[in-house]
Amino acid sequence: MESEGNLRGGALSTLEAMVVSMGFMAPSVAMFFNTPFIAGFAGAAMPLAMLLSFAAVFLVALGFSQLARRTTSAGSVYAFVSDAINPRTGFMGMWFFIIGYGIFEAATYSIFASFSSELMDRTFGIAVPWVIPFLFIAGLVYGLSVLGVTQSVRGGLIFLGYEIVIVTIMLLAVIFQGGAEGNTLSVFSPATGSGIGGVFLGMIFGIMSFVGWKAAASLGEETRDPHTSIPRALLGAVAIIGLYYVFVTYAATIGFGPSNMDRFAGDTAWFDTLTREYLGVGWAPFVGIAALTGAIASAIGIHGATVRLLYSLGRDGVLPRALAKVHPTRHSPYVAASVQGGFSVVLGLVFGYLVFGAPADTYGYFGGLGTLAVLIVYIFINVSVFLYFFRKERENFSVLRHAIIPLVATAAVCLPIYGLIYPVPDPPFNLWPYLIAAWALIGLIFLFFISRRRPDLLEAMGRAFSEPGDEPDTAQENVRGTTRPTSQRPAE
Repeated sequence: MESEGNLRGGALSTLEAMVVSMGFMAPSVAMFFNTPFIAGFAGAAMPLAMLLSFAAVFLVALGFSQLARRTTSAGSVYAFVSDAINPRTGFMGMWFFIIGYGIFEAATYSIFASFSSELMDRTFGIAVPWVIPFLFIAGLVYGLSVLGVTQSVRGGLIFLGYEIVIVTIMLLAVIFQGGAEGNTLSVFSPATGSGIGGVFLGMIFGIMSFVGWKAAASLGEETRDPHTSIPRALLGAVAIIGLYYVFVTYAATIGFGPSNMDRFAGDTAWFDTLTREYLGVGWAPFVGIAALTGAIASAIGIHGATVRLLYSLGRDGVLPRALAKVHPTRHSPYVAASVQGGFSVVLGLVFGYLVFGAPADTYGYFGGLGTLAVLIVYIFINVSVFLYFFRKERENFSVLRHAIIPLVATAAVCLPIYGLIYPVPDPPFNLWPYLIAAWALIGLIFLFFISRRRPDLLEAMGRAFSEPGDEPDTAQENVRGTTRPTSQRPAE
């Protein structure tokens, strides 16, 4: 019988939770399609831009991981922010999170469809309409999601492992052969590229490459020993992928040569170019397939994180309670998965066919728009770190960890926000800030409505937030005040 219930507790290990965040970042997809934009700004200093992006995201992750030790909620963002600041701010953080992550799924389906269609034509001379691979990846991700989180994550691990191994082989060949102009550390100096200003602008797409690192936090209710496992998974994912990104950007720069980065920035299939030059034509299809498996791993992580937020909101009564239904045998939030999956398919097909006319353009547009929304969420997180420890755990408050680091992290993520809105991009990209503002306005109207008509919902928001040391709270909660059963919390 279908019912509203709990997710499957203890289904995932620390490694498997880490895979979710690593897969969501889609390392090969990010490097294949974002690096030409970084090089366009930073030039030969592309590795430096990536190194600084890595540092900025790791600072955010440090603060976020400390909050992750205090909750196992499937709706991590709005639980964290609601508890640290207030439920209304938590709602707005969740609101930006939904649009940011929600549209990333459609973007990922689109780039998978575009590149797989191109790969089939280039490799086998077969013309495949992009809608076929689009529906294939959508069906695969949805099927794994309904089967349950364990199958979904293990499927992502296979795809993630393949892409990293294949791309690493190709880039090691570049380094061992000395690239086009020899190995050099000068690429970590802004003077080698377009100057420090170009490096900062390149960070826009550098930080975009990390979007999704916090996906594991939404799996707290399904991970063994989540108060310890989730922080480790988050920091581990950022550290491993960050180092991998620096390695990739260094090898790519060396492969083309620091003096030829204009050529690199204009080569949309640079990975194919390097593979053919340094490994041979026979390896090219394997590297192309790595991009496709990376997109699948990314889509699995995106879908899982967004679905579990919808589940959490349905459970708390903020959204329809049907979203909190779980499969009777698989214990997966299949209703929320159906809603999110259907939304992504419709969005990708409508924009791919009727608006842009090409799925690759859908990826670029929604990638930038989603990044802008998610960077705003990062600011919410940094503020939450400071206020939570300053207000609620003053005895544990550290000026360095809970004030200076969040402040520096906020300044760092503001750089790409500035770059995304000024100078004003060409149409239709100039609509990004207005679309985000419109989404915020809709959220504020919704917030005003529930504040006036259903104030009990605000009280319910973030109720799953656990105190330090509590056992995971996966109890089903009722917004009218009854709970079955939950851990005891100290009186406020």
